[in-house]
Amino acid sequence: MDMRPEHNVEALGVSWSPTWFLDGEVTRALAERIREETPAQAMIVPSIAFVDDHTRWNLVVFLDKVPEETSAWIVGAESIGLLQWSDS
Repeated sequence: MDMRPEHNVEALGVSWSPTWFLDGEVTRALAERIREETPAQAMIVPSIAFVDDHTRWNLVVFLDKVPEETSAWIVGAESIGLLQWSDS
């Protein structure tokens, strides 16, 4: 389910704004509703890291709703770098 378009967000009862997805309570409630009340196995959501770039997004997968055999839905993966947390 693509949660980037305004009409999709509002159809689920959330007041849309350019930064609606920054409210953690709203996004958790929306994800729970989509998981429990729709057949959707995933959501496309705006990227918090790129708030001003709506072409950037994240895929949220409901692992409890996808086939257990990951090879059925993960067709490829590649390493693009290391993630390191910093104290600074």
